[in-house]
Order: sequence, then C-alpha cells, then structure tokens
Amino acid sequence: MLDDLRDVFVLGGNGHGQLGLGDLKSRLELTRLDVLCRQGAVDLACGLSHTIVVMGNGEAMAFGSNEHGQLALTGKQQVTSPRPCEVELSAVSTCCGHHHSFLLVQEEVEGKKKRFAWGFGSNSHGQLGIGRHQGGPTPPERVKIDESIQQVGSGQFHSIFVCDSG
Repeated sequence: MLDDLRDVFVLGGNGHGQLGLGDLKSRLELTRLDVLCRQGAVDLACGLSHTIVVMGNGEAMAFGSNEHGQLALTGKQQVTSPRPCEVELSAVSTCCGHHHSFLLVQEEVEGKKKRFAWGFGSNSHGQLGIGRHQGGPTPPERVKIDESIQQVGSGQFHSIFVCDSG
C-alpha cells in the first residue's frame, strides 16, 4: 500500500521475503517499509510470493521469491530486502502475476510518447506476450505489442494489456 507521502506499507505472509523487511516473519498489521520511506514510490504490485515497487526516478525495486526470475535478479532465489531489478529501463508502473512480472516503460517514438511493457519470470503458458512459451526463468523482454500500452493486468498463467487504441 502507498500512502499520500508515497511511503510503502506491507502486511501478511512473508515466507519468501515478499514484504521486503529483511526477514521471513509474517506481519498481522500494516508495517512501514522503512528502507523505501520518503523515496518516492509511484506504483507497486504483488505476485504469489514477490513484490515490485516502481520509484519516481524509474527504478524498479524487487523482493521475495525469484525462483522463476520474476524479480529480474541474476542468480538470486530469494531476496528479503528491496534490491534494484537488473534492467536498464525507466519504469512508470508495474504489474505482477503468479510467477511473472511486467514493467511499463515510456519511450519517445517519432516524437510521440509511447508505453511498452517488458515481461520477465515464468513464461510457461506464454503469459509474457513475447511470442513463445518456455520453461525456466525468462529474462526481461519487450512484449510483442507495437501499440502504446496504458495498463497491464496479470493472473496465474495469463496477462492482459490495454492499449491506447482500446
């Protein structure tokens, strides 16, 4: 949850560090994620056991399970404190599915601002929208939609994109 000051608050199960508090203890009450306090978070999303937070400077911070590559962190299985995603992208928003994640990135194309989605993590059912499905972790790759994307939604094994054209 983000408050008016853009501070991040977390609660619930934490078996994979998905609350970002540096431990694996569950929380029954809203707890401020101090490490991101006053850092200007603008968006956040939770998957089954992972979390992505987009900061005002475009950096994406990730924590929780990375078993399927859903944190975009090389060689890490579990992260209990926020770490920057290993992507050279400036994100404006995020979305998480069961074991996959998206970053929405704004770019200038032919003098116009367009938003593109980049997906990573599990692509076992083609849920990343990259034109194929595969087992194992999928590194960040741009979704194969050339239109500007306004919003991304994800479920367990599927994703949905809302484009400017409707």
